[in-house]
Amino acid sequence: MAKPRKKARNPVTRSVATPPKKATPPKKATPPKKATPPARATRRRVGGPRVKAAFRAAAGPEFLVGAAAPLVLDIVTFNTHGAIDKSGAVQQAVGPYLRAQTPSFACFQELFFVGERLALDAQLMGPNIVREVLGDIEIARSNDGTYSTRIATTPTGAFGGAGAGIAIYTSMLVENARFIRFDSLAFPDSLAVKGIVGVDVITEDSSFVLATTHFNDNENDEVDGRARRSNIRAIGNFLASAIGRPVIIVGDFNLDSSAKNGVDAALFKDLDVMGNRVWLEAGLENARQNGLARPVPTLVGGQRSIDFMFASGVAGAMPRLATDTYLARDPFASDHKLVRATLELA
Repeated sequence: MAKPRKKARNPVTRSVATPPKKATPPKKATPPKKATPPARATRRRVGGPRVKAAFRAAAGPEFLVGAAAPLVLDIVTFNTHGAIDKSGAVQQAVGPYLRAQTPSFACFQELFFVGERLALDAQLMGPNIVREVLGDIEIARSNDGTYSTRIATTPTGAFGGAGAGIAIYTSMLVENARFIRFDSLAFPDSLAVKGIVGVDVITEDSSFVLATTHFNDNENDEVDGRARRSNIRAIGNFLASAIGRPVIIVGDFNLDSSAKNGVDAALFKDLDVMGNRVWLEAGLENARQNGLARPVPTLVGGQRSIDFMFASGVAGAMPRLATDTYLARDPFASDHKLVRATLELA
């Protein structure tokens, strides 16, 4: 009798579908936190203490536009009338003022005579001064005074004086001090060699150029402007090394910024576009801010304004004249007033 055949197993095992899990509802979106408003920018006043030397290596030639706050610079320019006055009285008067006020930069013209310059050094830098001559420039350094550094033109045999008689006192970190002589003039100045003294200034987050100058006077260019126009061209050449950085140029320009016509008016138009830059001039800006018809005169007993503070920024960031900081005062025995202003670099 035949045995019944076993049922063949189905080689395919059906899997039972597992029902899908219930979808977890999405968590409620957490609303974003309110943005913390940026801290209000505060102005940084740069004056007495020197910037750490470590920043020298870190700072590049370009100005760091993204600085959190403007750089605030209190600046003085003063022609001491040293061509006439050899008594040292001007230096003795202005020294205590600068020690009390301590502007970031004190710039001088007509420090022609070595004795007067050394007397001013003693007042502003103390007794322990180390001096170094580098070509046309003498650099003095000290840790005991109101200022730590002085840059000036070196003495020459002419007039027993100090060459161009131009000097800068500061406690900020400066590099690349240089003198640009006003040469090749058909009618050179009869008093002394004149020109531009410039330095690169290094701060924690910026680099800019500061210079002081003394132009030829109008008597010695036959009042037709040729020497002073040559001076302006020399400044244009000087500015070629400052591309990408703010520039401040102060001093005695020997032309009247308030002139409405004539040679001085034409020369000032040239100054206002020197180096193909846009410039703010502190005296003119002060007149604009205060509704004055003309800039404050910078000659004692006169109506002419010939001592200027020019400033130019970069990348659309123009310098500012801090409100109510412009001053032209004459308590010192010179034919020029001491000009002082506070400039802000963005």
